[in-house]
Amino acid sequence: MRTFTFDGHDSPVVVLDEATTGLNPAAAAEVLRAIEKLCEGRTTLAVTHDVQVALTADRLLDADELGSLVGRPARAASVRAKPGALLVLGLADPATGRPTGWARVLWPAASDKAAKTAERARRRGLEVVERSLPGGLVLQSGGIGTDPGLANPLRAARPKRLRELVDRPEAVLRYNPLRRVLVRDRDVVVRVGAHPDPLRERLLGRLAALGVPVPDVLDAGGQEHVSSRRFFGDTDLARTPSDEGVRWAGAALARLHATTGDVLGDADLAADLGRRTPPACVPTTVLRDLDPALADRLDALAARVADRGLDGPRVLLHGDASAAQVLVDSGWLDAWVGETLGAA
Repeated sequence: MRTFTFDGHDSPVVVLDEATTGLNPAAAAEVLRAIEKLCEGRTTLAVTHDVQVALTADRLLDADELGSLVGRPARAASVRAKPGALLVLGLADPATGRPTGWARVLWPAASDKAAKTAERARRRGLEVVERSLPGGLVLQSGGIGTDPGLANPLRAARPKRLRELVDRPEAVLRYNPLRRVLVRDRDVVVRVGAHPDPLRERLLGRLAALGVPVPDVLDAGGQEHVSSRRFFGDTDLARTPSDEGVRWAGAALARLHATTGDVLGDADLAADLGRRTPPACVPTTVLRDLDPALADRLDALAARVADRGLDGPRVLLHGDASAAQVLVDSGWLDAWVGETLGAA
């Protein structure tokens, strides 16, 4: 870090050169606190995006500040960053914690997206709040129905009441801004995604046929952005632990692991999986802002793997299999593997 002031300690101008680059989060936080004091009453020039990301995120993580910017009570339930381009936040009701909408901060290089989102909302009679932030940044926010990544799929989705359900917090089960939303429509869970994923549906269908317990797959009427499941589970195994639930979950995971070869034995499914080409490079941009040394190690490892080629056998991997991911129907004391294999 280098800091310059002009004409001595009382200079009205301070220049920050890579003020937090290479620091771990704790050290960066200390530097930012010092920067805030140093910059009070001064014109500040920052030669980096790190400080801007940190200060903007810090402002948005304050519930009162965020609420004043988006025009309603809100707290940040999730934050996703693409350095130098945007910050995306999932908004939640401060009292209930239920998803209520989205917010994003766009850097000048991506400001054209803000104009497109505002125009689309205007044409459809929807409200998107827009604010200008220091540094040429633009903040936009709105309800889930105005989500820039989901607005078009939701508009085309059937039944039409889905457009209303996504803006009823009690109906929203999961929400990942700009990517997907899960809502409960009576006894059905409907997933609307920003991008179609037919392979995912075929994979779940194959697992169900092999006896792996997943919620019943329902016909979504050929809608490529929409999938439907029979609703199951009013709680999860982490919140309602039981010996029976643990046994069910263990048996389900054992069944999943035992059927891996059979899943890939489906020639059509294996061919579709084979057409999914791994990325040419590992994206370490976000990691580099958090831990540059670890990002360097990952880049080096990716280069070694690329040099050796990717001709080995393909395998299936599942995500988090903790108790919180096991859906439990408290009325029947039954347990099924949840988000990893099911509705999400």
